[in-house]
Amino acid sequence: MKKILFVILSFLTISSFGQRTVGIFQNDTSSFNGYTLIAPINSVETYLIDNCGEQVHFWRNSQFNPGASVYLLPNGSLIRTGKITTGEFIAGGSGGKIQQFDWSDNLIWDYTLSDSITRQHHDIHVLPNGNVLALAWDKRTAAQAIQLGLDTSHYNGDVWGEKIVEIVPNSTGTGGTIVWEWSLWDHIIQDWNSNAANFGNVSQNPQKIDLNFANNNGISADYFHANGIDYNPILDQIVISVRNYDEIWVIDHSTTTQQAAGSAGGNSNMGGDILYRWGNPEVYKNGTIADKKLFGQHNPTWIPAGHRNAGDMLVFNNGYNDTNQISRVHRLELPVDSIGNYSKVPNRSYLPDTASWTYSLPAFVDFVSGLQSLPNGNILICSGPNGHLYELDSLDQQVWKYVNPTGPNGAIISQGAPAASNTLFRAYKYGTNYSAFTNRNLLPRGPIETNPIASNCTVSTSINDNANFLDNNVTIIQNPIINELRIESTAYKNLNIDVYNLTGRLIYSTQSNEQQIFINTSCWSSELYLIIFNDGNFISTRKVLKL
Repeated sequence: MKKILFVILSFLTISSFGQRTVGIFQNDTSSFNGYTLIAPINSVETYLIDNCGEQVHFWRNSQFNPGASVYLLPNGSLIRTGKITTGEFIAGGSGGKIQQFDWSDNLIWDYTLSDSITRQHHDIHVLPNGNVLALAWDKRTAAQAIQLGLDTSHYNGDVWGEKIVEIVPNSTGTGGTIVWEWSLWDHIIQDWNSNAANFGNVSQNPQKIDLNFANNNGISADYFHANGIDYNPILDQIVISVRNYDEIWVIDHSTTTQQAAGSAGGNSNMGGDILYRWGNPEVYKNGTIADKKLFGQHNPTWIPAGHRNAGDMLVFNNGYNDTNQISRVHRLELPVDSIGNYSKVPNRSYLPDTASWTYSLPAFVDFVSGLQSLPNGNILICSGPNGHLYELDSLDQQVWKYVNPTGPNGAIISQGAPAASNTLFRAYKYGTNYSAFTNRNLLPRGPIETNPIASNCTVSTSINDNANFLDNNVTIIQNPIINELRIESTAYKNLNIDVYNLTGRLIYSTQSNEQQIFINTSCWSSELYLIIFNDGNFISTRKVLKL
């Protein structure tokens, strides 16, 4: 009971955050209770913050700014790409290093993927077996590109292609072995030069990549500019974002490297050809520019099993070169069966014609950025250029907001000063039950920003120190409420529900083991209420507003 009273008192003392420029701006009780990992683009440091924007951990032993993605692994170690600033490949998202640091900030693995024709860039993904998928540029000279069918009236110069490599880290802590590879160059088609390689009918071969698509995102050596990678462990498939083609591509990972270079083999029997693509059917001549859906997008990611809308795909649509200059996030219901085959109607674009869900950001952000599905059904959005993080509930209401307080060269921004050069490539929130946090010291150490403004922000408190199961399994469907409070529970156990008003008086109490719970609120006063869910092991608190 002491725990419950503590939560009530904390709720009653919450006040407005006041005038702020960086750090925490909002933390409603319906936000996902967890720790957010941020790795500012202009800093060698990586921070872990709680829902009130206070540091609970950090890593600072890397000598490299991110290049560009950073992840927290289940064992508590940090895997971090690093930006090499010399050599052939100087462009946005350039990396070249992959490093792993343990919880105590000791470097435990160091791998370099950078030479005169190859460099890791933008993103990596750690597979369930511990191997690492990495995006890498794969350069061809102008002469080689012409032999492959490059239209020299369209572009004449070296071309950085794209490849994906799977790396097994060496147990010695340095280096690794590439055990699987996919190269874009093995799946090219062109209809410009019948005497060159890869000549064919582009519109009849949507599984191939047209080398001569005249993209409107600017043509340079960084010709395709992939910027994100994700993996589906159920389908054993990979998705990448190809910014300059305004598309996402899905390929088969169940192949051997030899099969991935051809058009047969693997679960799909399509080898390394594209299984599915979405965003810009003009690229494969099954549509026009009017059919274009994506504009300089980032971060396609499957919604994991166990989450709401599991199996669908999220993508951050920056809106680059969109005349509307609106940045959006989308959820796509993919036309895929249970074994990973995608349906395609001949001579038309891939379905769906429209996204199942779209949210327009409050500000236009034309590069970087990303999003994440959270276990409670919320969506975390990283508006990268301005360092803003938003969390949306199921009604698209903002329930958590944070602004990165690190600026040029990683300098800490003082509260009240304008945020500048505080770019984030992405950010990820991990639940309090994430295995990385087992037996770790996660005591708040104060905000990152200097001269912080005090607030009464509180985080959820559970009866024991383990994961708060109810945070992830009980959802308030609509907030504010009018005449009915609707609760969705996947806890599948008896759930005690207590409702308190602003004076701390209990006004309603019930117990239910139903998945859908409906409470008549027509006689409640128009004010803010605190709802406490208790299953005997955990408590979870939410605020609702009665109109």
